[in-house]
Amino acid sequence: MRIGLKSSLLRIKPSLPGRLFLFSVLMAAALFLPDSLPAHLASPYEERALSVFSLAPPLLQLPEVQISLLFSENTQMRQEALDITARNVADYLRPKAQTGQWQAVAARLPAEEGAGQAAVALALSCPPEEGILCLLTPGTRGYTLVYAQEGFLPLEDLRLWPGETGAGSDPSWFLAVTENHDESLGAYSRVRRFSLWFWSGEKLAKAFEANLSWQIAFPRDQSWIGADQQMEVGGGGERLSLTCRQSYCQSGQYSAALLSPADWEQAADLEVLAGLNRSYREEYHYEPEYQFFGLTTGRWLPEGQSSPLPVLVVRDMSLDLEGPFAAREEYLLKTAEGLLTTAPKTEVTLPD
Repeated sequence: MRIGLKSSLLRIKPSLPGRLFLFSVLMAAALFLPDSLPAHLASPYEERALSVFSLAPPLLQLPEVQISLLFSENTQMRQEALDITARNVADYLRPKAQTGQWQAVAARLPAEEGAGQAAVALALSCPPEEGILCLLTPGTRGYTLVYAQEGFLPLEDLRLWPGETGAGSDPSWFLAVTENHDESLGAYSRVRRFSLWFWSGEKLAKAFEANLSWQIAFPRDQSWIGADQQMEVGGGGERLSLTCRQSYCQSGQYSAALLSPADWEQAADLEVLAGLNRSYREEYHYEPEYQFFGLTTGRWLPEGQSSPLPVLVVRDMSLDLEGPFAAREEYLLKTAEGLLTTAPKTEVTLPD
């Protein structure tokens, strides 16, 4: 009976009776909310680092038909379902908060073998600075919110990373997330950030991160520097490739330090730093031992230690957008214990 009801809903045309019926079905989601919300959250909002909401019963339940409508081919029905679901989840996670309008995007995850329905990833955003990544799993009473992680920038895109990972491997899928943020206070910065996540140990774990587009302006001596990065991400499964283009300009007008890239061309004494402009390409692969994508493995001998440690080389820091000015001759490394750290290149030995 439930399957028939869901199928009929997905065929509703955007007529007035259809919209009224849709509204009544989605508003029934309120019946799945707990009558009272105990102190079930523990999240240090003052910290900018990623933090996980501590969820405890009663957990949020949402009707199966409501979650199905998140993927409706009818644009209006899909948007209404996303808006109501965003409000349901935001009210549950922050029952006492008076925040702005939450937006949502959703992605289906691969169903486990033998399971009927697939889990759903849900991204909530409250521009200009906040995003929350959530996971909903199917059950007998609909979908349950089982995980929520904050500390993201506004999330503009959420999709399943294409391709399969190795047969029988863990993880069996990656979730691709894109964040978007503008910052114009104190120093100009605009960034779109790409990351890959997977489900591990009852939590979402990060497996990769890079800035797709990145524009910054900062003072240097008596001038200012404008820098722009545009990156394309390709690949699938356990491999990905980055193709990056960086360009730089400089102006002697120190007062222009807060100019946005749209204003750079209007600077009277703008100089394109052609000698610093560069393009590069990097190939990454997933290393199960480190649960992360990296360039290669190596050995790290920290100062004062007698024997080297095996590490995954995640990034060459000299290729960062500030690289030509920061002189960062370092690697970003990940140890087998999960520690992400930087180290001088002189302390790291790479394979021949």
